[in-house]
Amino acid sequence: EWLDGEAPRDLDPSKRCALAQRAVKCLAMQLMTDGFIHCDPHEGNLLYLNDTHTALLDFGLMATMQSDHQEAMASGVLNIMAGNYEALVPIFKGMGILDQNRDDLRRPGVEETFAAALERCMSGDELGDELGEGTTDAKKAKLVQAEDGADRRRAFGQLYEELGELALNYYFVIPSYYILVMRAFVTLEGIALSADEQFVSYY
Repeated sequence: EWLDGEAPRDLDPSKRCALAQRAVKCLAMQLMTDGFIHCDPHEGNLLYLNDTHTALLDFGLMATMQSDHQEAMASGVLNIMAGNYEALVPIFKGMGILDQNRDDLRRPGVEETFAAALERCMSGDELGDELGEGTTDAKKAKLVQAEDGADRRRAFGQLYEELGELALNYYFVIPSYYILVMRAFVTLEGIALSADEQFVSYY
């Protein structure tokens, strides 16, 4: 089937952001409904059709998520947004990320609990110390943009990076298809950020 549309590189900034935002919603719907998700949404696989429709092309790289993992991921996203990090430990175990047979998830020499480490990474406490700013501004900077404007990590990209760092200190494994899914959202963030440095996927 032939589709008439514009490639992302040919769009003005507002249309690039609209395309990426619709694609994020589309992938989130795929993830949370059928669990069958497009994992390669780079610029060559996207078309801006009109003000309300975006097309995804080339379904050669897909991932299928288990139904119990879908429910756990949905609950995990809600708890991250609510800042309820203690609740993420059993949720991550249900997602197959954390070892269900270990009560203590810390690797030798690590003192901080997994929940505390996740809260520190996601809430922006470390950045607050570095910037010397108030708690609210520091947390916003962590999730939106670093002080010098060079750090463009947003919600999905930040989570992808932080989980990779935590893997060095705690007993958990990220299933391969999780990596594909998260990379897909990070790719779409990159498209939007090239047009709008204030773009945040959770919005």
